[in-house]
Amino acid sequence: MAKLITTLAYVAAVLSFASQNISGLVPFFFYPALAMSLSGIPYRPLAKRFMAALPFALMGGIGNLIWMKGTAFTLAGVPVSYGTISFVSIMLKTLLSVFAVLILIATTSFMEVVRQMGRLGVPSIVCLQFVITYRYLSVLLGEASSMLTAYSLRSPGQRGIKMKDTGSFLGQFILRSFDRAGRVYQAMKCR
Repeated sequence: MAKLITTLAYVAAVLSFASQNISGLVPFFFYPALAMSLSGIPYRPLAKRFMAALPFALMGGIGNLIWMKGTAFTLAGVPVSYGTISFVSIMLKTLLSVFAVLILIATTSFMEVVRQMGRLGVPSIVCLQFVITYRYLSVLLGEASSMLTAYSLRSPGQRGIKMKDTGSFLGQFILRSFDRAGRVYQAMKCR
């Protein structure tokens, strides 16, 4: 419970800073560094998992680069826009928040986190949704893996999915996921 409350308070504190206050975020780097050193968590696996959140932060930050063009100050003769400051702030906030959550998950089992969320007053239906998603994520990943294998066998020498095939691939993935969910549900009813 203490780890969950600490992580939630830390993330709330990090996200509460204004987008132009980058220097205020610097002290927040001590928590992940201290938590990783005390718990013995290696940096490299957390950095790999952070890469999953990076595209979302980049998209939000790039939007600010485009729309916030006013010059905030000049640094060594180079004008720095408000969009650049906001971009750096978004990236730092994402880094700090994701690392805090990853440290929590690395030191506490997922089921224990969900149980403590229930004790904090999170509705049971939300906790149940987290548990079901967590349990069947491997099923969905297996389905996606088999679809990627089938796609790569049908288009040899192709790296990844072509942009024109992405929509139909995702549509088929959703349909296959619903079908798989139905089969899992029927199997559970039979038990």
